[in-house]
Amino acid sequence: METNSPDGSSGKDFYEIPFACNPEKGDTIDQYRIEKRLGEGAFGSVFKVADQRNGQIKALKLLNLFKIPYEEERKGILQRFRMEYDTGKIASEYLVHSWDFGKTCGNPYIVMDFCAGGDIRAVIGKNTPYETVRRWAHEVLMGLNDLHSNGKVHRDLKPDNVLLTTDQRARLTDFGISGHKSMRMTRRNIFNKPTEIFGTIAYMPPEQLNPTDMHVTVLPTIDIFAFGTMFYEVFSGHFPFGSLETDADLANYNRNVKEGRIIDIKKYNCRLPSEWDTIFNKSLQPSYKNRFQSTNEILSLLGKPVENRNISFNFYTHTLSLLIMQGEEYGRPYHLSDLCNDEEGVIKIGRADPDARNIVEIKEETTTYISRQHSTIEKTSGNSPGYYILDGQWNNAMRQWKPSLNGTFINAEKLNTGERRMLCPDDIITIGDVTLKVVKNDSRRRNNLNADY
Repeated sequence: METNSPDGSSGKDFYEIPFACNPEKGDTIDQYRIEKRLGEGAFGSVFKVADQRNGQIKALKLLNLFKIPYEEERKGILQRFRMEYDTGKIASEYLVHSWDFGKTCGNPYIVMDFCAGGDIRAVIGKNTPYETVRRWAHEVLMGLNDLHSNGKVHRDLKPDNVLLTTDQRARLTDFGISGHKSMRMTRRNIFNKPTEIFGTIAYMPPEQLNPTDMHVTVLPTIDIFAFGTMFYEVFSGHFPFGSLETDADLANYNRNVKEGRIIDIKKYNCRLPSEWDTIFNKSLQPSYKNRFQSTNEILSLLGKPVENRNISFNFYTHTLSLLIMQGEEYGRPYHLSDLCNDEEGVIKIGRADPDARNIVEIKEETTTYISRQHSTIEKTSGNSPGYYILDGQWNNAMRQWKPSLNGTFINAEKLNTGERRMLCPDDIITIGDVTLKVVKNDSRRRNNLNADY
């Protein structure tokens, strides 16, 4: 059940002091009877459960919040856990679907699809038929495409987080750090056993390990690197940059990653079609700018691109809104027609700061990636009416245009200084560690924007 606080607010933000909780087979959590413990980490467990209302088999992921010592850390993890549930509500046949959210003894849980086939980690090195692995690759790419088109990035893609259904269809799961914050390794050290950390690092591109580049880890290119690593491993049984078992291996591996020294997969598997050489070489580039910029580029190489979205838009009959898809104010809408100054038609966007005088103030308290004067949206009319976005703002004191520190990205493409890009429905704007989706709404849907999205 989705829990609510005593004042009626969403369980998304409701915190209560957690108590020790260690359910076993035969116990019930609300209406869910535990059938089997599927897995366990330092601060969480996953169970196979039966819904006693209808007998359906599901998976229940319980976060042992009581094991986390500090209240503020608990609250942040609770927020991320709730966002994992929300991400699982995206309508996609390639994602593990979320069904329920609740709490037991103050510890939150998510009820989701049960995937009886386990994860693809178990089939690495098992000589799985090529066409089966190729289909898994397509399904993983489609799942990533559905995440990215909704302003979310997985950021922990690895074989353990690709589950298989009874009929061996691949589904993405574990969205706990999707598009979230800068302390990636802290989160992993909390939730993973120490022996798992090296394995997790194998799927991380250079920017995810470099604190100065954390602002670009909210781009799809981070998942593309992990995709390349994962399917290199599935096809070969090895990592693309060498062995990764000891501290010495780790230093050598990271050096090879930064230098782009990929081991030719033909050393391990000489029967792969040639398109996979291209996929691995371009997915695993050390610079995110040199990788594939979207999953659709890889899907095209595999012969199954996603159809282009229809971006036709009548400025006069619809209005646009920005909806926060990742960030501390997840789900908050900004209606552009309400925010535009009637005289200037300008919306200034930036970090919340009283001296910046931004119309859209982005709340992001855990990073400094968002500039005080980060972006500008202009409303135009005439022959080409619409809303246009630019990186940076006009600085009156300096009497010049001032670009943002870390850039403004539209659909993962960084805007050049002075470039004006027209906003269209479904565009994804990335500002620092926050993503916003451009959504189309008319007067009939205006009051239900949050419900619709």
